[in-house]
Amino acid sequence: MATLFVLNVEEFTPIVEAAAKNPEIEVSGPNVLGYYRLDSEKIQLNRKELGFKHALWNGILTGGFIGQMRVFDTDRLEIENI
Repeated sequence: MATLFVLNVEEFTPIVEAAAKNPEIEVSGPNVLGYYRLDSEKIQLNRKELGFKHALWNGILTGGFIGQMRVFDTDRLEIENI
């Protein structure tokens, strides 16, 4: 299972909202430490679809992740199960 931890701040709300709309991603949280947890066999996010500017996009992994990063470029993030 690939996991992405997302800090519970207003700026990252679009990540959680997009994941909640995807039936392949399980969203839980926020936990007591202030993070959402996104779990799936493969997590794929698109910067433009989230409406993120580059600076915010570059901070998308600040909460950490579990899995193998397949793609992290200026527009896409893909994390897969190890």
